[in-house]
Amino acid sequence: MTAHPESGGHPGEDTLEEYAFNRLAEDEAAPLEEHLLICSLCQDRLAAVDEYIRLMKATASQFQTNASGKPAENALARGFGWAGLAAACCLAAVSWVNPRRPAKQPAQIELFAFRSAEMAHAPAGRPVNLSIDVSDLAAPAGYRVQVVDSAGRQEWSGEGGASGTTLRVAVGKTLAPGVHWVRLSTSSGELLREFGLRID
Repeated sequence: MTAHPESGGHPGEDTLEEYAFNRLAEDEAAPLEEHLLICSLCQDRLAAVDEYIRLMKATASQFQTNASGKPAENALARGFGWAGLAAACCLAAVSWVNPRRPAKQPAQIELFAFRSAEMAHAPAGRPVNLSIDVSDLAAPAGYRVQVVDSAGRQEWSGEGGASGTTLRVAVGKTLAPGVHWVRLSTSSGELLREFGLRID
């Protein structure tokens, strides 16, 4: 039985781990079990080792999955040992500690009915907030906004009411680079305006 010199005859951590894994030979396990019957300190130490092993097995089972999605063989039975379990624990810790990257701020795009022929531009990889000038339009009960690609396929649509002379809508997706068209209609579907929008 392995014991620390300063432990007064108590089994060492390695011995307790081997016993917990049922790896000790019978002639080594028997005296250890006799010691455990009378030593509450080592009973507590063994309980802590058992709990640690239980947690490590649970962590390993989450990461050791095969391509079919079924749990793979137990990591300990496959001989991964403590090094493999430690790696699995590190992966679990990273998934909890590593924060997600902050969301990118939306690009603010203003669309006016009377403007030069220049198309509005927005940066790629960011959501888009549209501010549409409706100052020269009779105020309907509501507006419908559609974003379509260069082939006329709808990419996003939403409805809203104007605040004063401006209709503000947040496009709920990131648009792909290229030319898009923003269509402003009444809530009943009557087309009022169409604006070009290039995502660079």
